[in-house]
Amino acid sequence: MVEILVDGTPVNPGQFDLHQQSSPFPGGSRYRLRTTDRELTEVVCQRYPPATSKQLSQGDVSHIFNLLRMFISLKYERTTPLFWANTIDKLIDDGDVLELSGVCSPHVS
Repeated sequence: MVEILVDGTPVNPGQFDLHQQSSPFPGGSRYRLRTTDRELTEVVCQRYPPATSKQLSQGDVSHIFNLLRMFISLKYERTTPLFWANTIDKLIDDGDVLELSGVCSPHVS
């Protein structure tokens, strides 16, 4: 299960993509991504412990986004994205749910 909220509004995971940007453009929105998949959580948190989330490098964020993109692609039908995650400001694992949040941008064509 993956749940994504952008500015508090649910977004279909298949319409949400991830691309690290140190200066999000156009930015302006916030996302929260939550998953209960333990295998994904273990892979992410083993390499990037939640306590270090404020110190993630651009490469770390890109790596986490690539893992999430693969996971979402396996579980959900992908369509043209409505939003793109750009940063990870928070990474939380409470034992049941992995939660990431940060800045996202609307899709610009």
